[in-house]
Parts: sequence; C-alpha cells; structure tokens
Amino acid sequence: MTFALWLWGCSHAPEPPPRFQPPTVSGVFEKCMDYPNEEVFAYCIYQQAGSLYEIEDVHQYCPLSGAWEEACRHAWSVNRIHKGGEESLTTLLEGCAGYSDCTFEFIDARPSSDTNVQLKRCRKYVTHDRDSCIMHAMQMWANSQPNQEQVTEFLRTKRTLSRVEIKYVSEYQYCKSWNVCTEQNRNHQECRKEIQHFQREKHRCRRNWGKMPPRPKRSTLLK
Repeated sequence: MTFALWLWGCSHAPEPPPRFQPPTVSGVFEKCMDYPNEEVFAYCIYQQAGSLYEIEDVHQYCPLSGAWEEACRHAWSVNRIHKGGEESLTTLLEGCAGYSDCTFEFIDARPSSDTNVQLKRCRKYVTHDRDSCIMHAMQMWANSQPNQEQVTEFLRTKRTLSRVEIKYVSEYQYCKSWNVCTEQNRNHQECRKEIQHFQREKHRCRRNWGKMPPRPKRSTLLK
C-alpha cells in the first residue's frame, strides 16, 4: 500500500516551469537574447537604453526592461535631449509614459518662456522632483528681471503659492528693496515671514538665481 502511494505521488509531480524565451529584438539589444533568465534579460535591455532615440523604439523596448522601465525611459530622455530633435514637448512627454524622472528632463530642457505655463507643467507631469522643477522655473522667472508690478501681479493671481515660489518671490523683491508683501492674504503673510529670515543673513542677495537663464520666446516649444 505504501509503495503504491509512492508511485502515485511520483506520477503527479509538478512539471518544471517552462524555460524563458526572450522576445526577438534587434540592433544593440540582440545581445540580450543570449540570457535565458527573464530578469537578466530585462536588465540587459535597460543597459542599452541610452542608444534609444525614436519614440516608437522607446515604447517597444522600455516595457521589456520590467522593473527598470522608469530608468530606461529616463536614459532615453537624457540621450534625446543631448541629440536634439524636432518633436514637440507634448510628443516627447508621451514617450515618458508618465514616469516623473523622464518628464522632468524634458520640461527642464525645454522650458516655456511663460513662467505660469512652466509651473503648470511641473505640477501636472513631475512627481518625484516637483520642488526642483518649480525651483528652476522660479530661477528663470527671477533671472528675467520682472518689475515691481509684475511681482505684485504674480502674488495676486495665485491664491496659494508653494514654499519654493514664496521663497523666490520674497528674496527677489527683498533684494530689490521693494515693499510688495503688504496685504493680509496667505501669500503676503508667508512672504513677510521669509523676509524676516533674510534680514538676519549677510550677503543674501545675488546677481543671478541659479542655473536657469531667461528663456527666449519660442512659440514652437509646445505644440
């Protein structure tokens, strides 16, 4: 009886999982087909992502990189910015498939000359580095040397500015010796708090506000 049960158990032993069959790829990705392990194959695809250029290719290959898809699309965005191209920002962002690092690269490399548009892009498309995206937009805004009326308008048209926006607006108008933040709404109150901090610091004011220069007007940046 025991021997019979042993035989029955052997006849129903689970079959080993099927061997991974890598999908057919071409070009620099062909070497990845030599790896029989799915995870190693996916990592190999990611390792070659810096060679991607066309959006159709990034949509084809980056999903094959599995857990490295975000890094794959980011590598593509860096390469694409370096080599340039004629696609609109909208089209390039579609190639990012919603991944934040990728979208930040394109938004930062192709900023709008309109600060409001740039800030909206940061909030809509960038998740992980949103404060950095906003910071670069505000650096560009400050380096464009807005006048006192424009600073007042910036404070007025936005009900709740972020911490980063408040910091740059406050510092800019403080260094211009303007008395702009005089109202009782939240933006002006936070502005005055920042200015109190600035007054305690020496050499607070600077010639420029970071790496982002004023952006020349180009209507073709976003189609």
